[in-house]
Amino acid sequence: MSLQVLQENLQEIVSEKSVKIVAVNWETLGSEKVLQVAINHPQGVDIDLCVAVTNMIEQAVDDYMADAENFYLEVTSSGAEQPFTTLEELEMGVGTFVHAEIENSEGQQEQYEGILTAVDVEKGEIEIEYLIRTRKKKIVLLYGEIQFIRRAIKF
Repeated sequence: MSLQVLQENLQEIVSEKSVKIVAVNWETLGSEKVLQVAINHPQGVDIDLCVAVTNMIEQAVDDYMADAENFYLEVTSSGAEQPFTTLEELEMGVGTFVHAEIENSEGQQEQYEGILTAVDVEKGEIEIEYLIRTRKKKIVLLYGEIQFIRRAIKF
């Protein structure tokens, strides 16, 4: 079973809690092997959620890794500036500050940083509210035209 299949199986287990498994990776810390599971949640990720998810998935991970050497399971937040990879993840991120990059009709790179205010999964559109000096502006972007979008930290 690949890590992708494991990720899909774990997603089924945690979906009832509105948790999204963002990534499953092997890490090496010194001589220790660590199976790292990165998660996301609409209301954010805290230590209590990481513990709850660990308790939910550890049996499935043990079953998957029955023949493996000793390892540690680590459930973590996907990170402050983790890229969004699907419209569904963007939908969970409504209300967060984002950084988006697109290529305009002249082939030039455009960047927007602002609040993700809406996601229409059916139309494949997202709306970002951003500032130009002190004026609020809104832009609607087609998901297919976005080259890169991630959470951003506002200073």
